Amino acid sequence: MIFTHTRLINKKQLPTEPGVYFIFAGGTLLYVGGTTNLKERFVDHKRFQDFYQHGADAICYLPSRDWKRLERQYQCELFPPLNKELFLGDSRYKSPKQGHYRVSGGFVIKVA
Repeated sequence: MIFTHTRLINKKQLPTEPGVYFIFAGGTLLYVGGTTNLKERFVDHKRFQDFYQHGADAICYLPSRDWKRLERQYQCELFPPLNKELFLGDSRYKSPKQGHYRVSGGFVIKVA
């Protein structure tokens, strides 16, 4: 799967299609979400201030009509710190994978 990467400040230039998005701060993955309209989601995202407080500077997205399944899959596989409330009390995720992720050649890759 090829992801598109842009600076978070360019959020109004996001496409209006459905997809999964990844919020990064200096190469570290902070959050994974999904939406029916990427552009609308970021114009008034309820956690936008939270992202900035954590140093968010980039968004990577994957347009997909299957965004609900992909959103949960990436949240479970990557366990971003700002998604951790999704996993509290869920015994399936006692040992989440954590690490440093970055975008390289259109792919999200783990570097640490």
